[in-house]
Amino acid sequence: MNYEIVGQTVQWGSVMVPAIPPMDGQTGHHHLVIQASEMRRERTGFHAVVTILDNDKDLAWNNLNIGRDEERVRLVNSAYKGARCTEAFQELCSGAKLKTAVDEFCKGLPDFWEQERFQSDFWLPGEDIPDLRFVLKPYILENGITIMYAGPGSTKSFLALWMGIQVAMGKSNLWHIPMARPVYYINLERSQGSIKRRFLLMVKSMRINECVQMEFLNVNSGLPALAKKIASWRAKFPDTLFILDSLSRSAMGKMVEDDTGNKTIDLIRSLGGSWFVLGHTSRQGAENQNESHLFGGIMYDCGADVMLRLASEKAEVDPDGVKRVGSSLTISKANDIATDFTDILTIEFEPTEDSIGCFKCIRPARETEWLDLRSGKKRSNVERIKDYLGAVGKATATEIASETGIDRSNVGKLLIHSGQFRPLPERGKQGQVFYEMYYPGGEGG
Repeated sequence: MNYEIVGQTVQWGSVMVPAIPPMDGQTGHHHLVIQASEMRRERTGFHAVVTILDNDKDLAWNNLNIGRDEERVRLVNSAYKGARCTEAFQELCSGAKLKTAVDEFCKGLPDFWEQERFQSDFWLPGEDIPDLRFVLKPYILENGITIMYAGPGSTKSFLALWMGIQVAMGKSNLWHIPMARPVYYINLERSQGSIKRRFLLMVKSMRINECVQMEFLNVNSGLPALAKKIASWRAKFPDTLFILDSLSRSAMGKMVEDDTGNKTIDLIRSLGGSWFVLGHTSRQGAENQNESHLFGGIMYDCGADVMLRLASEKAEVDPDGVKRVGSSLTISKANDIATDFTDILTIEFEPTEDSIGCFKCIRPARETEWLDLRSGKKRSNVERIKDYLGAVGKATATEIASETGIDRSNVGKLLIHSGQFRPLPERGKQGQVFYEMYYPGGEGG
């Protein structure tokens, strides 16, 4: 039997010609096709959706365990005795003949599919070396998988949404984006209202008035149930960046098991395209900004092209009411790019009357911000003030509070009572007091 692979289906066909052509001038040919899709080997045997067609018209289909004769008999009877089967077809193909064709098709299908579905490649020395192409440099590779991981409430979704909008627009204030492309945000965690609010606030902050090539799939479902929806989207928009929020809600199984990690990566690879996936650290990792592992089995790390660690540091509210959150992005594993790259960013929220806060912007952090993130360790407030004054020389209590994120009243107490700082004689235009570090016994003593 001569099988043919068409996309993700296997089919066999036979043209049946009547001995005496019909009187209406038509050829009377009937093209019998048996087609299989969704082939998979399960514990109970080899399964597939088998369809019988006559001249591209479905006669019958069923999801079969193809090794079971009774299931094949039911399919053949449904096709042969169904309302769509014509007398002309029955004259050319008896029920027994159709049953034989289905039996032979199903018998050879597993070996053919498992041997022929994959093709090997061969390359010659001297061929052109493919370029390494990015969706968002240096974090998201074209046709690759990037997993960004951190604890809950660490700004993962804010950063992913910001990145997505900038990829859709083809321009960024933070990263290099070679071209604009469609973005498909798969939101498995938050309500539609929550993600819509964040999106519109970000678009407003960027002063974007035109349409953004970005769609949102807001569902309470897992990745397997969405696979056909995603595949259909990619067929129409092959250059799409898919953002999955999040891995923990993908319903692929127990994340600590290697098989779950393998199945997840395999599914994403089979769907194709460029993927930016959000993941979580363990409960312990959520309390430790130095946590360096994604929650789950090691196969997630092995299968991803880039592993991106996100750490965050929350500042107290600035004197002008703006709340700041620091975020550091560090490539912890990569297949084709360097890993010694870290971004330090600041996310700002404006004050609102209800004290909830409203997203303002994401910007590069100043050198004096987020020194804990830069050093990778938690410092005391006195150490943070000393580091800041060591960088700028002198500052007022208000300036120190604004840059370090320490509450203004706590800054005042530490400047006066810690014995590590002293006021300077000079005053600002409005009488502000400037402070510097104090070294008992002399400068640097």
